[in-house]
Amino acid sequence: MLSPVGWLNGLSASGVVLFGLFLGSYGIYESRKYDAKILFYWGIGAICAGFMWLGNFIDLLTILITGHNIDNSFGLYGLLSFVWLAPATLFIIIIYIDLFKLRIKWFLLISFIIIGILWEIILFIDIMNSFNFIYPDTPGEDLIDEQIIYGSLIGVWTPFYIISGFIFWGIGFLIKAIQSEGVVRKKYIYISIGGFIFILGAMLDVSIPPGISRVFIRSAIIISWFLYYLGIREEPLKKEKKKQEKVVKIEGDFFRLSRRPDQITEEEVSLYKEKKICLVCKGKATGFNIFICSSCNTLYCRNCATALSDLENVCWVCDSPIDESKPFKSYEKDKEEPKPENKGEDKLK
Repeated sequence: MLSPVGWLNGLSASGVVLFGLFLGSYGIYESRKYDAKILFYWGIGAICAGFMWLGNFIDLLTILITGHNIDNSFGLYGLLSFVWLAPATLFIIIIYIDLFKLRIKWFLLISFIIIGILWEIILFIDIMNSFNFIYPDTPGEDLIDEQIIYGSLIGVWTPFYIISGFIFWGIGFLIKAIQSEGVVRKKYIYISIGGFIFILGAMLDVSIPPGISRVFIRSAIIISWFLYYLGIREEPLKKEKKKQEKVVKIEGDFFRLSRRPDQITEEEVSLYKEKKICLVCKGKATGFNIFICSSCNTLYCRNCATALSDLENVCWVCDSPIDESKPFKSYEKDKEEPKPENKGEDKLK
């Protein structure tokens, strides 16, 4: 029977798995809904990252059903968890490549695919020599625990994945936050901080001796899932304004960035021009990432200009066509028809 520490250990690990599964599924759903391919990649990556505690989760279910721990004769406990590390990192690389439009994308992508394949082969061949599996004194009283043997091939390889996560996930999104403005910056900061917490927590989880400290580490990892959610969720709207706004879906981003407001003031337009900010997503519009309306000189980033051209194809400020080669239609505000005044009955002549 599970001890109190065993319950805490199992429930905390289960929380990481289930939150990762839920949030990843939510990301995939949102990506299909808003045509955001990066969010789709992130959703799959989040599920893979959560499944890195699948061995703990399956061990808990096995104890609850049979009263004994999972059979780990061939290292199944470790395989269930660490087989997901390579694909989770690969999707981080895919997202990083897409966000930063890297020229060496194929070299970077193929390199991580090859490294991932080698990781999986070594993991299956040498699993029992890669981890120190710690079994409870009484079977079924606590979960099996694993610690990486850093002198093994897997142990030498693991820091490579940790460093890659810090660079491409935590630092990568921090750079995007610095390059952005407003609500977009805030969302990238949430995702970046969540990435740092998750990677640090995962590293500590397989490095420190088993005990109650694991519960606090996994609780921090669950908090990182909430930060991810704050980063990718759609910003809430006031109900009375929803009817007056035009939805704009920006392909390739993590979230629905903006909706067309009912009114855009001259002060807003001037401020965005002065600070070189895209009118739609509030991100930086400079260098090769800039589109300028030929009629009113309003600034847009390339992604937003492309998205607008695929919708009504008009500038938000002057209603001029974004792409003159495409059909366009003027934006019509939702207005209620004025009711005729009741002036009384006409007099009979």
